[in-house]
Amino acid sequence: MTFETYLELFNSTDLDYPEHRLAFVPINHSRMNRWLKKGQIHPEMKDRLEQVNEKLNWILITEPWCGDAAQASPFIYLMSKLNSRFTLEIQLRDSNSEIEKYPTNGNLSIPKLIIRNENNKDIFIWGARPQKLEDYRKSLLESGIDAQELKIKEQQWYNEDKGDSIVKEIVEGILSGL
Repeated sequence: MTFETYLELFNSTDLDYPEHRLAFVPINHSRMNRWLKKGQIHPEMKDRLEQVNEKLNWILITEPWCGDAAQASPFIYLMSKLNSRFTLEIQLRDSNSEIEKYPTNGNLSIPKLIIRNENNKDIFIWGARPQKLEDYRKSLLESGIDAQELKIKEQQWYNEDKGDSIVKEIVEGILSGL
C-alpha cells in the first residue's frame, strides 16, 4: 500500500485490533502528523540521498498501533520522497507482511525498513528503533524503571532527537549497502 493509504487507516473505524492496541492509534496519528509537518531532513542528509543513482525499493513494515512506527514512519516517508529513484511500499505487519524474514532479537518488532535494489536484493535493513534509543532504553530497563515511566522517557528522547538519529542511521546504511 502507499503511505497515503496507510495514513487513511488511522481514521478507519474498521481496524481489527485488541482494545489495548486500538487505544494507541489516535495518539500515533497525532505524532505522525506532527512530524510530517515539522520534521526536517538536514541538508547534508538530504544531499546524500538526492545523489543516489540507483533505483531502490523501500519496504516499511508497520502498524498504526505502534508507537515507534509513529515516530519513524514520517521521516522514512520524507526521505523516500527526496529521490525519484526511490519507491516506498507499506506492509502491515499483521496482514501478510514479510516480517517473519526480519526478526529483531527473535521478535517481530516494528517498524522494520527493508531497502532493496532493482535486482530485489536487500541492501539495508533498519528497525525497530534508533540504536541510541535502544541503548538508552536498555540502561533505563536495567535501572528498574517502570513501564509507564519508560514510555515517557522514550517519548522525551524522540522529541529531543527530532528524527536525526533515524535519518542518519538510514542514510548511512543505504550508502554503505550500495
